[in-house]
Order: sequence, then C-alpha cells, then structure tokens
Amino acid sequence: MNPLRGQNNVQGAADMGAQPHQGAGYLDVTNPDINAKYKAFYGSDVVPSHVGYKIPEMFDAAINGDLKALWIIGEDVVQTDPNTYKVMKAMDSVDL
Repeated sequence: MNPLRGQNNVQGAADMGAQPHQGAGYLDVTNPDINAKYKAFYGSDVVPSHVGYKIPEMFDAAINGDLKALWIIGEDVVQTDPNTYKVMKAMDSVDL
C-alpha cells in the first residue's frame, strides 16, 4: 500500500531521507547503531546524529540568524506555506 501524500513529491523526498529525523530507508538518525551504518555506507564521518529543522523551524532559524542558506527546488514556499509574510521575511534573512 502506498499512501496518498498531501504535498508534491513528499513521498520521494521521504524515501531518499530528506526528513529532519530519518535518513534514507526511514531509519532514525539519532540511533547510534543506525548512524554508524549511514557513516559506513556513505563513507563519511559527517552524518548528522541529531534531529534537524522541520520547514517551519527553518524559517524561524533563518529569521533568528541561525540558518544562513535555504536551497529550495521545485516548490513555491511563499504560495504553499500558510504564513506568506513570514516565509518572505525568512528568505530575505538568509545569505543564499
């Protein structure tokens, strides 16, 4: 069974691990054993072991100066987010 998702391409993004709390395969990034497997698979010691920002938290972090860049592909966040002015302020707050 494959659920119908609410946003465009959310299934593919989730499958490839673009979620703040899970990597590819829907595995918990905060689990040390799972994190070690990601490091071995990707051949890198730079694999986050903490939960990252969700989209609304990214906007807050950008406004607060804690996030310096936003890389957005295939979505008009100004149109899809319920707080248009907050999104525009966040995008104006980042360097990239």
